[in-house]
Amino acid sequence: SGGNSWVSKIPATGGTPTDLVNLGPGSPTMVARWSPRGDWIAFTAGGGGPEGTRRHPLSLIPVNGGDPRKLAERGYQTGWAIRADGTEIY
Repeated sequence: SGGNSWVSKIPATGGTPTDLVNLGPGSPTMVARWSPRGDWIAFTAGGGGPEGTRRHPLSLIPVNGGDPRKLAERGYQTGWAIRADGTEIY
């Protein structure tokens, strides 16, 4: 508790993680998924506040890092998927 949360990627063969974005304290990554083409990662991050008031926004980040782009402010935890052609998240 009290530490920062990150979205990171790690080679499947092992090695050093590459941190893509620092989410700050109190905002753990809930779920992260690769896009079908492998050019971005969609993720949800928990917000602070009492249980039931957390928003869990849905964001995208390029696989090589950069600024995340928030797609939706609320309502997403684990029940979402990326369409096979990468054009929609539902």
